[in-house]
Amino acid sequence: MSGWSADVRRDERGAVSRRLDLGELLFGEPSVVPGVGSGRVSRARLAEVLAELVGLPRVLTVDGRSVGREGLPAQLPQTDTRPEGSTLVDRVARELTRMGFADVVPDSTCSRLESDIFRVEWWNRSKSVGLGDVQRLYGSAAARRRRLMVVTENSATRPARAFADDAGVYVFVVDPGDRRLAACNDLAREVVLDESTWLPARGLVDRSPV
Repeated sequence: MSGWSADVRRDERGAVSRRLDLGELLFGEPSVVPGVGSGRVSRARLAEVLAELVGLPRVLTVDGRSVGREGLPAQLPQTDTRPEGSTLVDRVARELTRMGFADVVPDSTCSRLESDIFRVEWWNRSKSVGLGDVQRLYGSAAARRRRLMVVTENSATRPARAFADDAGVYVFVVDPGDRRLAACNDLAREVVLDESTWLPARGLVDRSPV
């Protein structure tokens, strides 16, 4: 991601509470992907908006909530009535929403993720995602005029991650056991909310050749 995002941190350790909806704040249009591109807003305008936020009691966040001076989120009316974390797919969708991927949602059966912007590939094979796999999936997504996002239950090889970064592909790794979603490539690392979700010991090891 080449651009800007704004997060609200709520304690001295830097734990992230919420990501602000810069699209709504800057352009009056809710964001469907994290942050805004650097070419859409000048640093001067961004500084003006951030200065204005200091005087506001509450600010809208990307997941349909608001955050105030006390640092605790306040629930706003939402249309999402799904049970909290009802399936692994649902849990991942909620975490992606927290990051700013508002367009990525579970299908009607909560068995896969859907999006008008991304082709979301859920990789649950025993081998790591390889370079050839990412290239093939990228070509398929491009043919449908969509970007590619990969959620893997394993990992991705180093060449696959390098290609993903160059091609603008987000690669996340999810642990089915504890249901944690982590960044697997540098591009995904730029949008994760909590530093603890960057797990080089799990998501970044090459487990099989390309």
